[in-house]
Amino acid sequence: MSQRGQKLKARQVPTWLMACMAGWLIAAFLALVTEQNSFSQGARARRLTRLFYHDDSTATVRWADVTLSGQNLRLQLTSPVNGWPKTDPNQHHLTQLQASGSWLLSGVRDWEKGNVGSGWVLTYSAVRRIPHGDHEDWRYDPQPLVADYRLDAAQGNPAHVYVYDSIFYVANDLLNGYTRINPQDYAVAGGRVLRKGKPHFIPGGGNHITLAVDRDRVGYSCWIDREGDNRGRVDISVIRPTGESFILYTFNLPWGGLHGATVNSGKLFLAPEENVVWMPLLQDISRKPDSLTYHVIELGKENEKPLRTGAFVNWKNYVLFVTGQQKPMLGIVDAAQPEPKLISVALTARQGLRPTSPYVVQTLEGKILALVCQDKPGDAQLEEILDVVHLDPNGDGSFQDAKLLRTIVIGPSAVEGHFGHHHIACDADGRFAFVTNPGNGTIQAIRLQDFTIVATWTVGGKPSDIVAIGGFEDHH
Repeated sequence: MSQRGQKLKARQVPTWLMACMAGWLIAAFLALVTEQNSFSQGARARRLTRLFYHDDSTATVRWADVTLSGQNLRLQLTSPVNGWPKTDPNQHHLTQLQASGSWLLSGVRDWEKGNVGSGWVLTYSAVRRIPHGDHEDWRYDPQPLVADYRLDAAQGNPAHVYVYDSIFYVANDLLNGYTRINPQDYAVAGGRVLRKGKPHFIPGGGNHITLAVDRDRVGYSCWIDREGDNRGRVDISVIRPTGESFILYTFNLPWGGLHGATVNSGKLFLAPEENVVWMPLLQDISRKPDSLTYHVIELGKENEKPLRTGAFVNWKNYVLFVTGQQKPMLGIVDAAQPEPKLISVALTARQGLRPTSPYVVQTLEGKILALVCQDKPGDAQLEEILDVVHLDPNGDGSFQDAKLLRTIVIGPSAVEGHFGHHHIACDADGRFAFVTNPGNGTIQAIRLQDFTIVATWTVGGKPSDIVAIGGFEDHH
């Protein structure tokens, strides 16, 4: 302090000025606290999506929320779905996990031809989509729960579960038919399930049924037989949820081994033991047609044998599938064309690996991708991979220029017959893909912006089929 300052006469600070200074200090403190709180809230962990997956080691569905804080992606502790019925991994296997809106349906198969108790379980995810102007918001209620189930000796030991027009269909193989389960027949309020309708059985198909349904009015149900009277057989059934459904017409293709069916753009697509078959959908269901015309899309040959596929995936007007082993490829068909043609994309060829059905996602940046896991058989010591195919590189809406974009090394599968494969799910916003690794009990998160594995979570057991419900949680 200067000499002049030391000689200044001290003055008493007026009371009013002290009060003002105190007010200023309090205001400044509150502003600082508010700023810090705002920063904390901006950086707080937000729910990104809610994951559900089949755990083959316990024959149950487990779930957990995924949160994102900055660049930190976390999976919360996984838990069994509340109200899950008694299932035994030594007697039961969960077949397919499908989602429709806020609902999920699991097929349950037993090892004793349905005599122990087979059927299905309907789960409410407790995730709600809220339309909000030009976008949608997501709300996450605390606790998913089982809304309904059938597990008994009268369910026909289902293997496949389908979703068409937001309705679930469970193939009851040993009953030669399938069950229609409409999520709109259920509501949840105050933690209680309200049932407004009931499941409906539809005859059609047999043995190991694959199924396509057109607008909840006509079902095309296949027989897998390779020999005998049911070789290449498809049953066309009229669906009447409030009445009695019935088989209207049956036809037989020249080839058996039917294991794949879907509908798209007014056409039925079938997967027999070779190539792909398509035909126009039945429009008049008031009478049996005199005849039906089918068309063949040739897939080529491998070791002098015609190639085939086993399952279809729809994306808008496109039908996608995989085929080939030594030289695997992604097959793409534009179903909207009068005469659909094959578009093929070569996948990564690695000896011993087999491609699984594609998963299609539109990313946050607008890219449309097909994700294809390639699994090893059994206990083979092979590195497994995920192929990323960019379906529309030039963004013109046509998949003619589709190409392989990236190959990613992933964790191990645990393939035994039809089970133990990798499965993929993506959040509703298309930010991340989540891959299950049954071979080591982990789930891997892949950032779709740059295809980097950003997290590997150990969940234990054997995670297999997986579904992600919802996008970034937001409140206005």
